[in-house]
Amino acid sequence: MTADSQPTAETAVGAGPHEPVPGGVVPPSGRARGSVAAKAGNGLRSQLQRADATGRIALLVREPNGRPSTRAIAFWTWNAIIGWVVFLCLQLLWMLIADAWTNSLHLAGLAITVLVAIVHVSIMPRWRYRVHRWEITDDAVFVRSGWLTQETRVAPIARLQTVDSRRGFLHRIYGLTTVTVTTASSAGALSIHALDDAVAREVVARLAAVAQQTKGDAT
Repeated sequence: MTADSQPTAETAVGAGPHEPVPGGVVPPSGRARGSVAAKAGNGLRSQLQRADATGRIALLVREPNGRPSTRAIAFWTWNAIIGWVVFLCLQLLWMLIADAWTNSLHLAGLAITVLVAIVHVSIMPRWRYRVHRWEITDDAVFVRSGWLTQETRVAPIARLQTVDSRRGFLHRIYGLTTVTVTTASSAGALSIHALDDAVAREVVARLAAVAQQTKGDAT
């Protein structure tokens, strides 16, 4: 091989945009570099948006500010009383059918039922009022509920499917409404219990407005 046929450094450096240089690397064109930079910028913006939403949701989990109505304590009290009265009536009916008025075991069971009912009615409504919290932001719905067993749920607004309100007989007496939010989650719906009727209407309107503005995957 002669010296004239050997490739020089100038030949390698001056290779065309689609000609391989030593090592087999094809340098990207200006358009390709711009496309890569644009994709990187979009990815960074998406990550920042997700981080911002996550930060707002995390802040919400720490300190929600919504409470049930103050009338919720009386509502839950009477709801519990009605349930215990029905249970005691069934227990008394069984004792009547079985002719067990003198049976010490049945009488002890009746006494225990009355004692548990008194403790439950005295403690549960106030405890439940202290536990229950809720809040709605542009990003998520937060609900904390229960008393002995407590549950905390955060559902992204983008997953919202339906919003329902329920007013039973006792609800109407005390002017209360329970709002139920159905999301695309296997965990089931979220319920915001014992809201004032006016507050419940505002909650339903707010959720409908936020859901309409948010285009998410609600499937």
